[in-house]
Amino acid sequence: MKRLLLLSFVLVVIGVGVVVQQRAASEVDLYAVQTGSMGEAAPIGSLVITRATDSPKVGDIITYELHSGKLITHRVAEVRDDQLLVTKGDTNESADPWRVELSSIRGVVQDVHPGAGYLWRFVTLPVGLASIASALITIVLAWRLFFPAEDERRLDLAPACVS
Repeated sequence: MKRLLLLSFVLVVIGVGVVVQQRAASEVDLYAVQTGSMGEAAPIGSLVITRATDSPKVGDIITYELHSGKLITHRVAEVRDDQLLVTKGDTNESADPWRVELSSIRGVVQDVHPGAGYLWRFVTLPVGLASIASALITIVLAWRLFFPAEDERRLDLAPACVS
């Protein structure tokens, strides 16, 4: 069991390391979808993987930042002559009331993983990492309590010395 716990811990560390390395090396960003405005293209709780771009096209799904700092993932509906983009969520009735500047685009969506956004949000929050660490420590301690090592069992079975 110790080997299994150690192996799972190592795999988690390697997985986090690969994600961090990939984000740093290949200019890939990960975002969790929090609304249903993109419908089936990017359902609530999806993890969207974006790559930086200078020239999004009509039909591309992009993630961009509003002046308020809020991130939005919507489809490009129109590229205007003044290099402003008109965007729209797939399930929205009309286009977004604002126009998107090219400089505010975080990236074009390359891949969507439904449901993985929940996990991404959890592990990127400090409370999520603390929960994972607490759970691993609890499992190790419980395992040692209920399944003591062979040498600890021998101590329990040894007769008590009476003087």
